[in-house]
Amino acid sequence: MKFQLQAFDGLVPRVNPRLLADAQAQVAVNCDFREGILKPLKDTSQVAILPDANRISIFPYPDLSSWLSWTTDVDVVRSPISEDQYDRIYYTGSGTPKVRGRVGAVQSEYPLGLPKPTGVPTVAVANKTTVLAALTNREWRYQIEVPTAANPGQAAVTYRLLVDEGVEPDPHVWYSGATPVAATPRVVEIEKNRKYRLTPLPYGYGTGKSFSNVFSAMGPSEFDPSTWCFIMYLTCVDDAGNQIGVVFPTNSHFSGENTLFIGNQRVKVSATQEIVRTTESSGQPYKYLEITLNYDEAELAQWTTDRAYVYTFVTEWGEEGPSSDPSDNIAVSDYQKATVAGLDSANPSGYNVTAKRIYRTVTTAAGTYYQLVAEIPIATASYADELADGDTTDVLPSQNWDAPPSDLAGLVLMPGGYMAGFSGRTVYFSEINQFHAWPPEYAFTVDYDIVGLAVSENTLLVLTEGPPYGCSGSAPDQMTPVLLPVEQACVSKRGIARVGEMVVYPSPDGLVGMQAANGSLLTDQLYTRDQWQALTPTSMIAAAHDNRFYGFASGGNIIIHVDAGRMTLTKTDKAATGFYVNKLADVLYMIVGSNIVSWGTSSDYLTLTWRSKEIMLPSRRNWVVGRVNAGGYSATSPSLKTYANGTLVQTLILTTNVARKLPKVRDEKRWAFEIEANTEIYELLMSTSMAEL
Repeated sequence: MKFQLQAFDGLVPRVNPRLLADAQAQVAVNCDFREGILKPLKDTSQVAILPDANRISIFPYPDLSSWLSWTTDVDVVRSPISEDQYDRIYYTGSGTPKVRGRVGAVQSEYPLGLPKPTGVPTVAVANKTTVLAALTNREWRYQIEVPTAANPGQAAVTYRLLVDEGVEPDPHVWYSGATPVAATPRVVEIEKNRKYRLTPLPYGYGTGKSFSNVFSAMGPSEFDPSTWCFIMYLTCVDDAGNQIGVVFPTNSHFSGENTLFIGNQRVKVSATQEIVRTTESSGQPYKYLEITLNYDEAELAQWTTDRAYVYTFVTEWGEEGPSSDPSDNIAVSDYQKATVAGLDSANPSGYNVTAKRIYRTVTTAAGTYYQLVAEIPIATASYADELADGDTTDVLPSQNWDAPPSDLAGLVLMPGGYMAGFSGRTVYFSEINQFHAWPPEYAFTVDYDIVGLAVSENTLLVLTEGPPYGCSGSAPDQMTPVLLPVEQACVSKRGIARVGEMVVYPSPDGLVGMQAANGSLLTDQLYTRDQWQALTPTSMIAAAHDNRFYGFASGGNIIIHVDAGRMTLTKTDKAATGFYVNKLADVLYMIVGSNIVSWGTSSDYLTLTWRSKEIMLPSRRNWVVGRVNAGGYSATSPSLKTYANGTLVQTLILTTNVARKLPKVRDEKRWAFEIEANTEIYELLMSTSMAEL
């Protein structure tokens, strides 16, 4: 009778040891079967030391040279934003949800989400001090109005001239002693878009034609429409030079013909003018004319619109929080300004708020929306809004951008660039690329308490104390849960892992594999329910790396290699209290006591143990010769143990690949052979007769 193996396989606990295939094992510890031979797993390497031995969660930040660690079950998601300048990570499970980031080498940590401002804005309305921007393109003229003899209430224009705007000339230039001399008049802006000065008053309008009879008796408010009257007036043109309106002062015979309206014909502009007497520095008297532009109050009341204001907090990282309660509606016209006050002016405790954004309602054909007025520093308590509706910009995006629940757990990243988490029986979603914003209307509730979340392809799997749910969608507001036809509860949140696109989790009956909405019991051919329960799956923690599922529980630590649907099982005597998988570096990290170690990166090998199936002989016999073909031999490895009727009866240390005669032991019918080694094993050969070799 000869028993020979040149290929080795893993454990199948549910099959009776007598019925195992020749290559299958009763015992397999620290075995790697991926190459078909029997190979020991590599040992771990020391990476870092933790503050104590109570840590169960780790994450490298900002890189592998430094580690964050927690004594609670923490889920960490690195910001998916390409080249995030703040290098942010988001995590749940350590108190309230948090975000950590850095500016340069300085790291900061804050609660995830922003609070709603407590101060409700108040609004006060007052007239603007300047006319609207329609007065940008101005043309100034003056004329002499002469009453007609036939009708003193009317006037004829005897002279008209265009005057440029410019810089006020020095009075010394246009006074000779006490006598004014000819100088080029200029219009000077005294108060922006409101008050203008004509200086010097024009001396005449041609050789020998003096205005002295017009100005000699004039002083403030001394314009007499019954006699000659000097009038300065304004025309406004568009960018193409086309006249859009004219404004005459109130003492002009033509003031009733004013046609300038501003703001879609909402506000009419009128004007007053007066002669001002003054004295220049040399003591010489002179006069100039001032014209003041005014809004027509009668027009104002007809063209007001109601508006309300809200504001938001903005962080140093550009995150924007939910809006405040709105102010009362208030009527505002185009030529009024609204001063918004009552704004919170201190950074909320524990946050990195540096600014506020102020929004107001704007009504268009598309509807009424809050649109951006201004961003101001957090310390500024009020703001004067003089913008026209068309000058407001972005629509308020964050009206319902609430912070996530304080007990949010199970944070995961969805393929569409948003995050998901859960609390109790409710699943919550963030806005796309706005991971501080968790609108409550995106949430949904399932019928069972949620244990954990996982992502497979484009599907969010909601693993519960009952059946799992699946939901998919391209955006967080499109996610709807569907109860999946897999009657297997999840019994350990920390036991969830993803092998490729397949999510694996421990259930009462075994490991469940879910790919998108399809699932099955993966370990149905490996474990009976009782055998699986002996592992205590409720205590299982898990990780996935290189197509292997690592499941460590109080009843035993297992490693299952998943390859094209084939499951190969080994146990390991290595223990850990937490895992972290770095996919970029392709390394599995483990927490062992107060140390972080990397799995399988040592040049040393663990000691494997592999025991064959039970070999049944037709009669009681003894094995007389054996050979173990190994990759190397030492004083301790490989060893060959022989079991008869389940009892160890012989242990040998083999030092060569040459078959050797075995010491005599008792004759039995039921046998098994066990190899221990820290090197590769290519062959096991046992025979009851030397002649058979």
